[in-house]
Parts: sequence; structure tokens; C-alpha cells
Amino acid sequence: LHFLVPWGLLLLVMVHLVFLHETGSTTKLYCHGDYDKVCFYPEYWVKDFLNVVVWLVFVVFSLMRPFFLGDPEMFIESDPMMSPVHIVPEWYFLFAYAILRAIPSKVLGVVSLFSSILVFFVFVLVDNYVSVLFKANKFFVFV
Repeated sequence: LHFLVPWGLLLLVMVHLVFLHETGSTTKLYCHGDYDKVCFYPEYWVKDFLNVVVWLVFVVFSLMRPFFLGDPEMFIESDPMMSPVHIVPEWYFLFAYAILRAIPSKVLGVVSLFSSILVFFVFVLVDNYVSVLFKANKFFVFV
């Protein structure tokens, strides 16, 4: 399943691009007729081609020099009897690590960690955003 899903997704993207190439695209704001269609070929084809070239250069570089973009700490010889001193969490876990280290009690640390995550869900319930141009859905306030 993990092998077939990416291939199926790639097939769907290719079919989508073929249909977009054949029929063109319209914007939702200015959909007055056929003259507002955006052609796929000159503009978007060049952008997609440049993206493919950039990713292809990155893949070729990664295959030719696989360790060049890697972390230098991967090459330190490991000792199974002692954990290294320089271990730190990844950057996206640093807020949780700081909260857990700042509070000495384990239970209060875990509660404050969950509270720091749940506070973002409170923003969905707050409806103080007023806009004249765009009536925002509560989901988009969270996003």
C-alpha cells in the first residue's frame, strides 16, 4: 500500500495536468466567460518545468554526494554504554523541551505542555475577527 499510493497520486496529478492543459483554468473571482480562462502552456508550463529542473538538480546532487547535506554528528562513532552530552531535540520540539525543563514537577510539566498545545484550539472559538471583504470561516482562523 505504501508503494502504490504515491504512484496513484502521481497518476492523478498527471491526469489533472492533462485536463488543465486541455481546458484551461478560470479564477473564481472573475468568472465572466471564456475570455477569462488562463492558458496552461506558456505561463504555468514554464514554472512547472523550472520546478522540475530545480528538483532534478537537487536529486542528482544528493545521489552523487549523499553525505554532503547530512548532519556532521552522524559521523561520530557511537558508544552504546554512554549517551552523548550534545543530544538536543529537533527544532520543532524545542518549545516542548523548554516547557518540560522549566517545570520541575513531571505532572505539571505534562499538563502545561498539553495546555500550550490546546491554547491554539481556543482561537477557533474566539470570534472577534471582523472583515468587510472576506467573511472568514472559523477553521481558517485556526489555520
